[in-house]
Amino acid sequence: MKFGTILLYGIVLGLILVLPAYFQYQFMFMTYGVEWHIGFIALLFLVIGVWVGNQLWANRKLESAQNTPIVRSGNPGAPGLSQREFEVLCGIAEGLSNQEIASKMHVSLNTVKTHVANLYDKLDVKRRTQAVQVAKTLGLLS
Repeated sequence: MKFGTILLYGIVLGLILVLPAYFQYQFMFMTYGVEWHIGFIALLFLVIGVWVGNQLWANRKLESAQNTPIVRSGNPGAPGLSQREFEVLCGIAEGLSNQEIASKMHVSLNTVKTHVANLYDKLDVKRRTQAVQVAKTLGLLS
């Protein structure tokens, strides 16, 4: 998140807190009651929070799209890999840990470990870096 966005968020929140004094704080309490006043401030905070959340989410999607080092290509079935094994291979090539791959694929850590072991057997390698090199040689990754 940029400093300017944080500053803008802080200024808006400050204005929201000072706003009741500007509109005659005592008059609002007498006319509308405490509940309406608190509800109005809560609604403003909700709207601003949703806006900031959307800004953060959009920035994360943009950053993750720019930081993807591997372009997926090729036929995942070339050396007999299943689709899920190919997904694990792509995760390895992106530099993700087994736990990160499991979270990304919505499977258990043991499932990823099984896929990694199958990859090692099918690609005839012993390490993650070797698996990526062999996959690039076979044209599975570019």
